[in-house]
Amino acid sequence: VLVKSIGLDRLIVAVNKMDDGDVRWDSARFEEIQREIFSSLRGVGFHEDQLCLIPVSATTGVNVGELDGPGPETWFSTTGNLLSVLKD
Repeated sequence: VLVKSIGLDRLIVAVNKMDDGDVRWDSARFEEIQREIFSSLRGVGFHEDQLCLIPVSATTGVNVGELDGPGPETWFSTTGNLLSVLKD
């Protein structure tokens, strides 16, 4: 609610711990988290086109500054890494 009340119209969300042993960069788990976040933020007035979710591992740095991930063609490569999205 606070971010919307101060006039922000775009929100970038880093979804951390994607490298966790239970998750292991599972795209289905990321999509589940994404649905939950979209649902919550819709309630305060955000639309999906105003939100950008980036899967990351802060511990290893994967997808924070580079797209080095679990494989050469990762499922999250289309979103861009966190730093590139923040620069835009």
